[in-house]
Amino acid sequence: MKTILLYAIVTIYFTQLLSCANTTDTTKDSAAIKSEIKQTMGNLFHYSSTANLDSTLIYFDSSADFRAMDDGKLYNYNEFMQLGKETMNAIKKQDFKVKTEEIILLNDSLAHYIVAASDDITNNDNSVTHLPDYAGSFLLKYINGNWKVIFMHESVPPAPAADLVQAQKK
Repeated sequence: MKTILLYAIVTIYFTQLLSCANTTDTTKDSAAIKSEIKQTMGNLFHYSSTANLDSTLIYFDSSADFRAMDDGKLYNYNEFMQLGKETMNAIKKQDFKVKTEEIILLNDSLAHYIVAASDDITNNDNSVTHLPDYAGSFLLKYINGNWKVIFMHESVPPAPAADLVQAQKK
């Protein structure tokens, strides 16, 4: 009898625990949440465009759970920060122009931000690298009152492929 009672209590406890994990805070409507995310990503792109690494990094979660994928490699936060330093030290500015963006709310504290953009990067030698087809996928989590990127994947066609596409259009 004690075993059955214990089993029933454990079952009820875990059922309640799981039901709480699947509920979302609905105090904000989806438009307000999407507006917050759009502002967060706009700030991230702004500071990135000015080559201001410290201001850019505040929009990323610095925990051990963070991951970034770029150039076919997976980075943890420290590796991503080092890559960011190297990149920001090599450029003067970026002219990042969003073509399209989409925000998919997974729940009130987790969202998927997808962007297609172009980017003109002014390097330290004043040469300009034109990236006409940037694509980014960002997973954001609401942490301590702020939206933070916890995963990102960036992609641009390699220069030869981009040149071939442009040649085919002519």
